[in-house]
Amino acid sequence: NISHIRQIEKWTEMNYNKKIFDSENDNWSKYTSKFDSKIFGKEKLVFVIEDTENNLFGGFINSTIDSYLSYIKDKNAFIFSLKSNGRLSQPTKFNIKKEKRHQTFTLYKNDWSILFSLGNDIIIGKSNYKEQCYCEGNGYEYGEKTDVLVGKCGRNNLFTVKRIQVWQMYETDEQKKQREERERE
Repeated sequence: NISHIRQIEKWTEMNYNKKIFDSENDNWSKYTSKFDSKIFGKEKLVFVIEDTENNLFGGFINSTIDSYLSYIKDKNAFIFSLKSNGRLSQPTKFNIKKEKRHQTFTLYKNDWSILFSLGNDIIIGKSNYKEQCYCEGNGYEYGEKTDVLVGKCGRNNLFTVKRIQVWQMYETDEQKKQREERERE
């Protein structure tokens, strides 16, 4: 959906480059998943998750995905909701809490049932565990509501993944210059 891409571009202040993973075409099963090989060594990634309740949400990681089973650090990481079945009136971005910036993303190995996690807030299982996904509400700035992504929160409140996409973004020289100036302030 082009409006979703435009919204992500606005939030990241980067441009959409390409889709590097799509669960409709790419294997994401335990032992045979291609997910890790598609994203390993890459940066500026948007993880877009659609569940069977038609929620559309995910997260952005600016840092390079360069390790397994350990947190990726990223002060620019955020989680978002593009569609929330009426819980939010518009697409919404949730910035990472300052004290959680050291744990923004984890990539799991092929022999794990978990595919990846965005902080400790969105935990996604591999395709043979796609109905065992859940959200927690502790690493990002959600305000008063922690159930905005899928309408429920906690390990006992599971949701089922319908589709996962990973988009890679890129920064123009001008965008990079503006970001660096902001970070110096």
